[in-house]
Parts: sequence; structure tokens; C-alpha cells
Amino acid sequence: MILVQILQGVKAMPEKYTPGYSSNATNFMANRSVDTHAAFFTPYLRLGMKLLDCGCGPGAIALGLAKVIAPGTLTGIDTEASQIRIAAESAFTQGVSNANFLEGNIYALHFNEPCFATMESAPRWISCSSLV
Repeated sequence: MILVQILQGVKAMPEKYTPGYSSNATNFMANRSVDTHAAFFTPYLRLGMKLLDCGCGPGAIALGLAKVIAPGTLTGIDTEASQIRIAAESAFTQGVSNANFLEGNIYALHFNEPCFATMESAPRWISCSSLV
């Protein structure tokens, strides 16, 4: 609850995504996987849980996490609309039906709470089980 209150108290602020959206940066992000970039996190995941991925980018890691928690749901948010389109297209192509992607900002979340068991944001992973 405290983290949610802090984030709600902070105005949505424009931030610069340091890696940018060049083809090199987006290709790198799209080729990541749970095995290569999030294996340490999987022991904390449970089937059926609800997971929020803040800054999901093209959804490569998010889709892998969605598969781990199925039939639970993964919601990915990112401030960049192009990344949300790529993530949604990838979910459709891969047949991952328990993931959805929304354009959004971690400083201005619009979810009914408590609605997520865990929140992650690569490279920082935050367990928010105390929020629910």
C-alpha cells in the first residue's frame, strides 16, 4: 500500500528512455527471455498469480513470465505506444492469451487495487506482495 501511495503522490513525469528506440536497442530488447534475463525471478512466481510488468517494452520477458504464471494474468505497461503494439502482436503470434499490454506510466497507474500479487520492472524486480 505504501508504494502505491508514494507512486500516486508523484506527478507523471516525462522521462528519457536511455537506450532509445533504435533498431539495435529494440532488437536487443525483443531478443531477451525469461531464461536469459529473469531466471532468478521465476522461483517467486506462482501459477494463477497476477503480475504487473512496468516498462515491458516489446514484451519479450513479459510473455515468458505470462507463460510461467498461467492461468494467471500478466499486465504489461510501457510509456511508448510502439512497444505496446509490438508486445500485443507478439502475444497474438505466440498464442499467449493471459497477457495484455497497455500504454501507461508507473507514476500514474489506473488499476483498482489490490489487483497484483507482484510487480516487476527490469532490471529492478520488486515484490509487492505486501501491497495486496
